[in-house]
Amino acid sequence: VSLFTALQDVRQDVREFGQFKADFEATVKLLNDKCMAVITNCVEQQRGAGHMARVFETRELHKAEYLAKKAAYDEKRYKLELEKQQLRKNEIDCNTAVARWTLRQEQLKESIKQ
Repeated sequence: VSLFTALQDVRQDVREFGQFKADFEATVKLLNDKCMAVITNCVEQQRGAGHMARVFETRELHKAEYLAKKAAYDEKRYKLELEKQQLRKNEIDCNTAVARWTLRQEQLKESIKQ
């Protein structure tokens, strides 16, 4: 029962963290947009809006590429983690079977002696 309760607590914590992360990302985006507006104003006055537009376009392309690669990495990592957990479970099952058969062998040897 305590393991089940702990699992529920972990799930609740994950949900709460997901909401925190979403709020945090929204705040960061808002601050980033405000900063970009200030930078845009400065660049327009100094170097030119065309140059800045090209820089931002390149930045967005790189950001999209990064996010796509990160998503692929995260998916692969998740699948490998599941595979690792399954392998560990298999190892535990095998070790349990070996221990059970070793005990059974000892019991049979003992019964033969008697």
